[in-house]
Amino acid sequence: MNLLSDIGAKVDRTLKSVVYAAAAGAAAITALLFFTIALFVWLRESYGTVEACLALGLIYLVVALAALAAVFVLQRRHPEPPPAPKKAAPQWWQDPMILTTGLEAARILGPRKAVTLAAVAAFVVGFFVTGSRLKKP
Repeated sequence: MNLLSDIGAKVDRTLKSVVYAAAAGAAAITALLFFTIALFVWLRESYGTVEACLALGLIYLVVALAALAAVFVLQRRHPEPPPAPKKAAPQWWQDPMILTTGLEAARILGPRKAVTLAAVAAFVVGFFVTGSRLKKP
């Protein structure tokens, strides 16, 4: 039950973060709109309508060109090469010679000793495999 409440809390936090980020983005766009209108009105009163439109158009053109230059710079960067794929572990248990040798050893030892030896070997292999994953203090 604790896992479900943790997941629910994370989803709730994420959803609230998205809603607040959207509200902040909408408020920023609205603020930019009103600042632009105020600048236009001030420029129109000071220099005239055509000059105000040209000035604001030039300001937004510079912003757009700066953003476009940033996009081109980011695209020209060479991404880091992906890490080299790990080589597959040799599948020695699929080698016919190994299988034949194992079957011959099992035939020589007999069924009881072979099963016991296989169980001990599985235990030792499992111990070493899981022992390497344990955290050391």
